[in-house]
Amino acid sequence: PRVQSAPGELSTSRGFLPPGSMKSSVFNLTSATLGAGALTIPFAVAGTGILAGLGGMVIIGLMSILSTLYIVQVMTYTDLKTMEEMALHAGGHWFAVFTEVNIILFCFGTAVGYLISVSDMFETVFREILGHNPGVVFEHTLLNRDLILIVVTVVLLLPLSLSEKLNEMRFTCFLGVSAIAFLSLVVLWELMGRGKSTSITSTEQALAPTSFWAFVNALSLITFAFSCQPNVPAIYTELERRNSRRMMKVSLRSVLLCIAVYAAMGIGGFLAFGTGTESNILLNFKDTVGRSWLVALAFIGMMAAVTFAYPLNIFPCRYSVEMMLFYSRPHLQTKFYSSLVAVLTVVLSVLLAIFVPDINFIFQLVGSTAGSFVSFIIPGILYVRLLPGATFHRRKLKAVALIVFGSAIAVLGTVVTFLPLFWDPEGKAKKEKAAAGS
Repeated sequence: PRVQSAPGELSTSRGFLPPGSMKSSVFNLTSATLGAGALTIPFAVAGTGILAGLGGMVIIGLMSILSTLYIVQVMTYTDLKTMEEMALHAGGHWFAVFTEVNIILFCFGTAVGYLISVSDMFETVFREILGHNPGVVFEHTLLNRDLILIVVTVVLLLPLSLSEKLNEMRFTCFLGVSAIAFLSLVVLWELMGRGKSTSITSTEQALAPTSFWAFVNALSLITFAFSCQPNVPAIYTELERRNSRRMMKVSLRSVLLCIAVYAAMGIGGFLAFGTGTESNILLNFKDTVGRSWLVALAFIGMMAAVTFAYPLNIFPCRYSVEMMLFYSRPHLQTKFYSSLVAVLTVVLSVLLAIFVPDINFIFQLVGSTAGSFVSFIIPGILYVRLLPGATFHRRKLKAVALIVFGSAIAVLGTVVTFLPLFWDPEGKAKKEKAAAGS
């Protein structure tokens, strides 16, 4: 998922599809949904099993369609254009700030996850290049993950993040969707080549969740992977002959496409690598990237897509921070301060990527917190507060249920994210089983 534009700067594929058409809107919403979150889907399926994993995708997909519909209906009824404006009318200044903060955290967390992906991919490629030259001086230094991350950020990501114009980077929408779709095909190809993993020893293991906590963890990752709601107002504004029914079709088709890609990636990756499925599926291919041109091409495509998608998350994050800092003092909003905000945001994201190098932890935390609020809780509150009728009016019961559903994911997902830091029931069970076996 990626928030691609500030209000009024919709990221579209104007060179490929007619702007405002149904196809263009489906593509825009799909490109806003598909992102580096797809890389963690196989890990999620490995924890839930195939049936629960597919069920989780369908449930989160349906909830995403419902929240999109609520945002559109609120826009139609109030004639407001952004989630921040709707939040201001629904709950006043502090609720608007709360919404803005959640969007910032969502964008920032996504950017951190992208940095982790970038460093993992560049490290794998550099290791493959230098692996055939063991005598290279400073090889150990060159393969240091943190150094690679800092160099790539300074040389590529920071200059892109300082850009004032997003128009030149809009081709990354098409690049990102193409790269992820191609990677899902490569995962299926790898499955056909190597067959089912020997670590999957029973049908129950393949189909059922390993534990309740693993299922909650997967829901957080899937929630993150389907998050696209901050983009909905801009996409709906550009839609030709716009109404809630047409936007419902756009959302449904987009979700079906995303489920197809995620299912192929998740099921294929889990069956191919079994219990050895990494939190980033690309790490499972690090030993074959030099032997398979398909895997190498998938790596290159994802490297390019994630590299150019990073600033598309920094820009709205930076835009929102500037609006919060300079809303009452617009005379201070100069290019210098704008660049300073961008630099500080990039530096902070790099530090987090260095000290928390687990993409699963980042996406799980973002999905269970900001992702749940942005995707489910806030759209439900907007619908309940801004449309006429009592809170528990029959027409609003689904919105109330959406709020409860999002709240449950937020609470349980956050608990599961931090639980291993204090208690690891699965690890304890494995140790007891191993001791009994010996």
